[in-house]
Order: sequence, then structure tokens, then C-alpha cells
Amino acid sequence: MRTQTPADRCEELVKCFDRDTVNHTYALNFILGTLRVYLQQGKTLTPEKLEDVLESALRFSKIRK
Repeated sequence: MRTQTPADRCEELVKCFDRDTVNHTYALNFILGTLRVYLQQGKTLTPEKLEDVLESALRFSKIRK
């Protein structure tokens, strides 16, 4: 059985943004804000960190009813 790579996991997470329960504006703002901080601090965005950013954006942008 093939081991799931961080790139595979990121691809799955990106597909989760198609759900109706995600506010796309909040998600995009969260992702862009996080990327801005990484660039300002000169940090390297690894696939593992990208996975963390996407998971956090999904949690942050859930539509609460």
C-alpha cells in the first residue's frame, strides 16, 4: 500500500474547500495572511507547513449555523 505524502494530503485538503460549509472569503484571507507572515519572516513553507495552513484555514472558515 502506498504511503500518503504531504502533497497527497494537501490535494485532499484543497478538495475540502469545495464544500458548502466553508466560507471561501475567510479561508482565502487566512491563507494569504499566513503566507504574508511566512514571507515577511523569511521562513520556508514546507509541504508539512502548507498542510497545517490548509487545515487551519478549513477550521477557521467553517460556516457556523
